[in-house]
Amino acid sequence: MLPRQLLARPAWLFRCPPGPRGACAPGAAGSWGRLVGPLARRGCCSAPGTPEVPLTRERYPVRRLPFSTVSEQDLAAFERIVPGGVVTDPEALQAPNVDWIRTLRGSSKVLLRPRTSEEVSHILRHCHERNLAVNPQGGNTGMVGGSVPVFDEIILSTARMNKVLSFHSVSGILVCQAGCVLEELSHYVEERDFIMPLDLGAKGSCHIGGNVATNAGGLRFLRYGSLHGTVLGLEVVLADGTILDCLTSLRKDNTGYDLKQLFIGSEGTLGVITAVSILCPPKPRAVNVAFLVTCVPPACGPGSPRPARLPHPALPASRSQRGVSRLFVPHPHLNRVEQAPVRMALGSRVLVGSVRLCRALWSALAPALLQLGRLPTWHSCPTSWGFPPTLSKMPSPHRQTLQHHRHLQPLPDPPTPPTPAATARPSNTTDTCITARPSNTTDTCSHRQTLQHHRHLQPPPDPPTPPTPPTAGPLCVCSHTPSWRLGHRPRGIPVSPSAGCPGFAEVLQTFSTCKGMLGEILSAFEFMDAVCMQLVGRYLHLASPVQESPFYVLIETSGSNAGHDAEKLGSFLEHALGSGLVTDGTMATDQTKVKMLWALRERIAEALSRDGYVYKYDLSLPVERLYDIVTDVRARLGPHAKHVVGYGHLGDGNLHLNVTAEAFSPSLLGALEPHVYEWTARQQGSVSAEHGVGFRKRDVLGYSKPPEALQLMQQLKALLDPKGILNPYKTLPSQA
Repeated sequence: MLPRQLLARPAWLFRCPPGPRGACAPGAAGSWGRLVGPLARRGCCSAPGTPEVPLTRERYPVRRLPFSTVSEQDLAAFERIVPGGVVTDPEALQAPNVDWIRTLRGSSKVLLRPRTSEEVSHILRHCHERNLAVNPQGGNTGMVGGSVPVFDEIILSTARMNKVLSFHSVSGILVCQAGCVLEELSHYVEERDFIMPLDLGAKGSCHIGGNVATNAGGLRFLRYGSLHGTVLGLEVVLADGTILDCLTSLRKDNTGYDLKQLFIGSEGTLGVITAVSILCPPKPRAVNVAFLVTCVPPACGPGSPRPARLPHPALPASRSQRGVSRLFVPHPHLNRVEQAPVRMALGSRVLVGSVRLCRALWSALAPALLQLGRLPTWHSCPTSWGFPPTLSKMPSPHRQTLQHHRHLQPLPDPPTPPTPAATARPSNTTDTCITARPSNTTDTCSHRQTLQHHRHLQPPPDPPTPPTPPTAGPLCVCSHTPSWRLGHRPRGIPVSPSAGCPGFAEVLQTFSTCKGMLGEILSAFEFMDAVCMQLVGRYLHLASPVQESPFYVLIETSGSNAGHDAEKLGSFLEHALGSGLVTDGTMATDQTKVKMLWALRERIAEALSRDGYVYKYDLSLPVERLYDIVTDVRARLGPHAKHVVGYGHLGDGNLHLNVTAEAFSPSLLGALEPHVYEWTARQQGSVSAEHGVGFRKRDVLGYSKPPEALQLMQQLKALLDPKGILNPYKTLPSQA
């Protein structure tokens, strides 16, 4: 798809007010928690000392349409319609006139706060007769300027329309007014064992009516889909005051045109949503979150990190080792497990879920090796191999080693004791170090693998020696100590940019594997790059629970059976570890620690805002090309940009491309636009995945929609709002 319309003005950028975000939020949580104060949710837009935002009409080349201005007679009429709901105080109007990211500011002099749909109807009827422009506003948390006036439009706030009208405990259908805050609705339905089908970072302030009007996506999109599917009915007031009551609670209604779909995503340009009927899914009984590293670290060599390790849950803990034991489990028929060894830390600071996962991995691997009949020969375990001291005192079945690099010679057999052969070992047999590894045996990577063996089995003979590969360097995949735990920070080892990391291909393969193996319990699959994690740590002091890597993945599962979900997640992790897709990770089931992991993803935007001016792009792209534009922009801008980062909802192909700079630069903006939109159009993507169009993106709509679609959208606008009084200057291109 080629661009059909040139840019009329630059895309938006912003700079967050100085000072820590949580500082202006009384009762804000710690560095791991979510901010709960109202000002924190609004980005401290009311913080003292914040520089004034320029007027939109002065910053952007936009012309006021011939609307009337509010008179004293109009104010008197509004006071009769909404007693006590007319706000004209200039100080009280400052916040509603400014968008959440503080880049747009209108000059409205009137704010109306109705309580019912009938009051909204009377207001719009009067405005329609007087040709007064109206700007519908919910929680004012939008990112594209769709919720604030451009000139002096009347602000119609739904803040007082916050009643739950009904909830059916069997079907899970919620009917509420448009001004209900999403977080409050979530608490309401969770008390009744249901959840809202969408979850947003701004849920503490955003209104459900605004969510529907912008067709907000959010973190649960992968599991529950868009609002086009979960919204069952709407009550909408049209521009002339007509109340369109389509507030049905039926899941199936095939009687003519589905009119509600016109208003979902219309951003208040076709009508004002006053009530919503929405289907809420049952509350999951079990929620698991895994935070994973999906990129393979550099190959082994001098100075490379220590090999990863997998613990044996049966080995006793050592105080000096904090209960860490090491077990390598290679086998060519087990998805090349030898290519991705991994360690799980055991001990007092490990989650119960992690211990269960460790046992699940072992119980799955050991029977497979037994069935294949390829059991290793017992050998001693020198201290230099890095095992805990307690290991050398255990019977040999707990100290077995197995060759796993194809270029290495097999280990020699231990001396055979002069006792008759037996098919079973006596239960009282003890075994200490039998033999040491010959000094002439070399192992450049120092990988020594051990595997528990059942005592009643006799070790089989060694397998034939594999041929030595060409001298092109050792075949080895190495990673430093992963940590399947929460509670203490690991010692991360930076990944060199020149390491030749496969990168995003592993993220995509992990996602494909995740969908196939987790299926119906997969509720979220998020990704972020290394720069995102660095900024979150630098500005928000959130410690990474995993090793450093070019990419990170957050996976959430939710279901009704904890055992079933744990088994499926364990199988997926076993496969991902064995195939080398995942080299490190941490998992949480406790709600507090689940929120800690989610904070790493949800607060990226906050960290970016503290890094300077931010050029933000919310793109929808084919999943296989999702990160290509990040590398393209990074190479295009070079040192002119401070940071170029990519993160988002991989599960639904939504990329958040962000570019930060020390200050606003026209040349930097010129390098970004229209390049980003043209690149997106060539991939047949969308210039707005979930943030909407609003004021900022209305003139780049031609990159994602053909002229015929734009013309039809304009005709619908003219049909439902012939005077154009509803949210003017938004959504539709000014040239169309």
